[in-house]
Amino acid sequence: MRSDARGVTRREALGLLGLGGAVAVAPWGLAWGAAPLRLGVRPRSYSGWAVAHARDGGLWAASGVEVRQGGDGAEALARGELDLAVLPTPLALALHLGTGPFAGRPTPLVVGQVALTGGSTLVVRAASGIEFSRQFEGKTVGVTDELGMPRLLTDVYLLQSGLQPGQDTRWAAVAPEAVGEELRAGRVDAVAAEEWGPAEAVGAGDARLMLSLSRLWEEHPADVLVATRDAWRTRGPEVEACFRATVGAARALAEGAWAARAEAAGGAAPRAFGESRAGFAPFPYLSAFRVILEEMKKRGWTPLNADLKAEAEALCLTGPCREWMAVAGFGEVPGEDSREERMIGCCYTF
Repeated sequence: MRSDARGVTRREALGLLGLGGAVAVAPWGLAWGAAPLRLGVRPRSYSGWAVAHARDGGLWAASGVEVRQGGDGAEALARGELDLAVLPTPLALALHLGTGPFAGRPTPLVVGQVALTGGSTLVVRAASGIEFSRQFEGKTVGVTDELGMPRLLTDVYLLQSGLQPGQDTRWAAVAPEAVGEELRAGRVDAVAAEEWGPAEAVGAGDARLMLSLSRLWEEHPADVLVATRDAWRTRGPEVEACFRATVGAARALAEGAWAARAEAAGGAAPRAFGESRAGFAPFPYLSAFRVILEEMKKRGWTPLNADLKAEAEALCLTGPCREWMAVAGFGEVPGEDSREERMIGCCYTF
């Protein structure tokens, strides 16, 4: 049975890889006879845990995949230096469309897995008197990803409050590792992020959690594991092996294995991470990606003439992901590609 038009059978990939409550090591190993795939993972990101969980289980070594920690994954993909990467969803879509920082340089992608859902938070300085959205007028909000879901959702939050982001409020780029320092110094009044920084800053008493952005849109795809379409077409079995492994790792994380990682990361991380209601749900719903594309289009972040429905269908590997979820042992596998998406102040039905 063919997985799609690329002409690669799923049986040629991993076969039935048994991934239960923890990520198991494939007993046979994978000899592809080619250079290792190059996979980029952002440092200090909860979204990278699914990749790390698969790597720690030995699956990367078995498949000959090289995991590159650090660096700008999107730029590396655009330059042809990586085959796969974990990216913030709006950034991945901008790269795919060749817009924003990638204007004129489209890099067609496929989304094999949602690496993290929800989990985005908006924190304010611990001593700040900010309690509700209108008080952000005249304030500076830091973002660790200028094209990340926290930025987009905070933008929606402010607009619904009658504020014009970038006019009534200011945006400032903040390095994930510098969140606490920037808040302590008063250079920013708040930070919107899903990175380690807010967790550490909250635990250290430098920041106060104001809002879990998942309250604005539950189960939004904060970050995604993507591959270049070229790698998917030319090295399908290897890329599919990576996606299968991380889908299994996502199941293990969703069932509670992330708590052990959070505990190892320090006492602050589990508290802030738990409050953010983050989860690891792998299915790439077409409807969710169309919502994000619609919101990006409203803000001029995508070409105005882009066919968003067609782009979402080209991006999301919904059929293969259904099989990966079933093989990995998910109790429920989505039967539809779309669902009713509810964001604060509006409802999208596809």
